[in-house]
Amino acid sequence: MAIEILIYNDGDYVVGRAYGLLEGQELFDMLFSLIDNNKKGILNSGYKFMFDLRDIDNFKIDKSDVSRILQINLAYGQGRGDTMTAILLDSESGRELVELHKILSVASKIPVEIFESQQAAHDWLGIDPDTITEL
Repeated sequence: MAIEILIYNDGDYVVGRAYGLLEGQELFDMLFSLIDNNKKGILNSGYKFMFDLRDIDNFKIDKSDVSRILQINLAYGQGRGDTMTAILLDSESGRELVELHKILSVASKIPVEIFESQQAAHDWLGIDPDTITEL
């Protein structure tokens, strides 16, 4: 599996896209990369993140992985401002885990919403899609 990350608007907006088999460790690596980029000033406080999971073939993630994501967000989320995450998902595969992540994210005060369309995600995040190029 691969995760691509692109940063837009001088660090205000991040687009991630995952392909193939999605595994927990790859998600953790991506999160720590975002945290590191925020600490280095590459990503601004309160950046918006859209994570596109529409090209995932299968999920190799369990509830303990989702719990670890919550722990990471609780431990490192305070310094990232009003970060928001929009997750694009167009199938039932993985929906239960993504819904669980959304519910648990309330504790870390990082709003998470699930969308089927990129336009709906952009609208919720307050992102003008004309300012970015598509992945």
